[in-house]
Amino acid sequence: MAPPTDAHTPMMQQYWKIKSQYPDKLLFYRLGDFYELFYDDAKKAARLLNITLTQRGESKGTAIPMAGVPYHASDNYLAKLVKMGESVAVCEQVGDPALTKGPVAREVKRVITPGTLTDDVLLDAESANILMAVCKHQASVGVAWLELSNGQFQVEEANGIEAMHNIIARVSPAELICDTAEAHHLLKDVTIPIAKQPTEHFAYARCRRLLLDQLQCTDLTAFGMDEMKAVQRAAGALLHYVHLTQKSQLAHIKTIRMSTSSDYVQLDHASRQHLSLTQDSTGEKALTLFKSIDDSKTPMGKRLLKHWLHHPLQCRQKIEARQQAIGTLRDLVEDQKLSELRTSLGELGDIERIVSRICLDSARPYDLVKLRQSLTEMPNIQQFVKTQQKSACTLSMCIHIQPYTELLTLLNSAISEHPSTLIRDGGVIANGYHQELDTLRQYATQSQQLLDNLLAEEQEKSGLSGLKLGYNKVSGYYLELPKSQSHLAPESFIRRQTLKNVERYTIAPLKNFEQKVLSAQAKALSLEKSCYLQLLQQLATYAEALNLTSSDCATLDCLQSLASWSSQSGFCQPAFTESRGVKIEAGQHPLLITQKHVNCVANDHVMSAEQHVHIITGPNMGGKSTFMRQCATLTLLAHMGAYVPAKSMSLGVIDQIFCRVGSGDDLSGGRSTFMVEMSETAYILHNATENSLVLMDEVGRGTSTYDGMALAWAIVDYLVQNNRSMVLFATHYHELTALQACHNVVTNMHLAVKEVKGQLIFLYQVIPGATHKSYGLQVARLAGMPAECINRARHKLKHMAQKSPMDMQEGLFDQLQASPDVEEVEEENANQYLIDSIKEIDLDNITARDALSKLYELVDLVAHAVD
Repeated sequence: MAPPTDAHTPMMQQYWKIKSQYPDKLLFYRLGDFYELFYDDAKKAARLLNITLTQRGESKGTAIPMAGVPYHASDNYLAKLVKMGESVAVCEQVGDPALTKGPVAREVKRVITPGTLTDDVLLDAESANILMAVCKHQASVGVAWLELSNGQFQVEEANGIEAMHNIIARVSPAELICDTAEAHHLLKDVTIPIAKQPTEHFAYARCRRLLLDQLQCTDLTAFGMDEMKAVQRAAGALLHYVHLTQKSQLAHIKTIRMSTSSDYVQLDHASRQHLSLTQDSTGEKALTLFKSIDDSKTPMGKRLLKHWLHHPLQCRQKIEARQQAIGTLRDLVEDQKLSELRTSLGELGDIERIVSRICLDSARPYDLVKLRQSLTEMPNIQQFVKTQQKSACTLSMCIHIQPYTELLTLLNSAISEHPSTLIRDGGVIANGYHQELDTLRQYATQSQQLLDNLLAEEQEKSGLSGLKLGYNKVSGYYLELPKSQSHLAPESFIRRQTLKNVERYTIAPLKNFEQKVLSAQAKALSLEKSCYLQLLQQLATYAEALNLTSSDCATLDCLQSLASWSSQSGFCQPAFTESRGVKIEAGQHPLLITQKHVNCVANDHVMSAEQHVHIITGPNMGGKSTFMRQCATLTLLAHMGAYVPAKSMSLGVIDQIFCRVGSGDDLSGGRSTFMVEMSETAYILHNATENSLVLMDEVGRGTSTYDGMALAWAIVDYLVQNNRSMVLFATHYHELTALQACHNVVTNMHLAVKEVKGQLIFLYQVIPGATHKSYGLQVARLAGMPAECINRARHKLKHMAQKSPMDMQEGLFDQLQASPDVEEVEEENANQYLIDSIKEIDLDNITARDALSKLYELVDLVAHAVD
């Protein structure tokens, strides 16, 4: 981009002055009925939005690139840009062109970023849109997040970077704020849009002052964060960023809540995807746990249900309270009252987001219509809650639902029944609400009769029957005569415009009328805008109460949704016990039971303190991974308070769920599939506890057979002896089944299969004991492999089986420790390899990345040589 110079026109100088304040954002610069973009912004927008790239004038002999979008369709383009992770500064005309010499005054009225959206057009109604800030201070990382569309502001102190990433996975923000100097260190592998901010925005004193001012207090003790400097820096920087983007007061943000990870069952990002909570491992949302259990009727209910899925409870009392509420509503599934409740909930608008826009002075007339409609349903919803006396917890969760009679009366009197889409079009404020506005409108509506009278009078005076009266924005009101009669025009007619077939005139009475009417219309519109803003300010005083009501309605909606889900045949309410373990009788996978074409087989599963590690073998496609995911998913649903598809289920409280299944490399991070697998496994070994549920599928398959088998054996052994976690370990290394003889807590089980005349029949039944066949060749045939290839494989398999019989008991792994002679030879080889590796480095041509990789390799070689 070129800097502003005297060679630019006054308008382009104005553009550059504004653009310099938002260098990292696309600038939508209002020109008439278009938002225009210039220079690099224009090129980028043309590419992203697939719009025409053109030019406007020149600067120093070089054409100025330009692209534009129509003002009336700008929301659609903004939505596309935000989904791509872009941020946009929207610059409006604020001056009157008729009263301005040179460029009309302009200023940025709003800045739209992925994490600061409040407009329904830009938001996904079913998903929370969260802005998050992170800041490292000494050993801890402060994490703060805000859902601007409802004012919910939360913070948490993370004990290190790994814990911070788990919070990011749990909260799933749309945008991250970070100190420019820390971004690479803290967020190097994050794919979420990152807004890098200057270091001074994270200064402790400044951030603390912003928090105190926003929360209107003298210290932060009441919020549990007075001594947490990292948290205060993150929260203060977030507030500053929101002030910069919203250009308004944040009246709806009145408190801040300290979140604690120990309140919830912990899952990392990979586990959330593997269990398909709200999206599957490919990022798709079609077949997910959320879609299976969701029967909520309100937008805020859907968002809360997703929150519950990602935040399973650890507190047994809270879980059982939710179970009781769901059970109460479940008993009413066939009751007309519950049906009426669902109808009322379905009529509610997105109350919390409407309230947010009211507080930000950005609410549109349609928002107030939806709020009015929502309030008319409150008495019905309140009455339903009151009638459920036998469930104290249902009432305790929904105590803020009230009828809002006074507020509803205000909206009915202030807003027209069918208002215009935008306030600038008028017709929003109802007749009878403001006397002066009614008077101005009356004059404007009576103007047509006055015009008809004036025309009739002139026709009679002049005797010109062809005389007509018209209006356009350029000429205003005019009298019009055919060319054939123009010579008969009276002297009082003042010519204004000559067209091919007609002449247009004005007269003194018509000019006077025009001035009065246009003045009345302008005054009416200005007064209506003023009335509307005053109304928003009045409505904002109800914000806190409305947000509590909205939260209660969302909770009630989630409870009825889970009650509907739980009312299916074959569902049970899980029972929580003090003992460690999970017991499931005839459990089924929640996603599979919704698929009509899938025959879902029920299976039992018991994990106890005495036997809590299961080695699972069986053929490919036999259902090992599905069975493991089923156990984890039912455990998660139980901690949500939901019923589960099983005959019975009992369990102790789980603190973490780890799900290491599937495979995939990390191209952006330069990590192979095996490296990703080992990194995730290392995380589990470092963090799993005896109350954790660990799922591991085919660990070790990404390297050589012996390396993989040795690692798999050692990993299970470590989990048994060190972590003592509840483990489901699926493998094709049948030698691992020998671990049952080594550890009393280990049990073997396998997925049953029948082979009839060479054809495989999958039974999907989990039965005790091990299997020593993987049926790989049969599955390959099912996949359509050529028969010749299958036959060659069968021949090779027989040859390999005869050549390498194996009896892999634990003793074999004991023998893997090399004898002293072998160690000496290996050390010599390692030293020579180290020397050869250094000699082979081409210092003149090696890239920085390859050099770093080589350095790590050499360090690893030295470490092994020393060992």
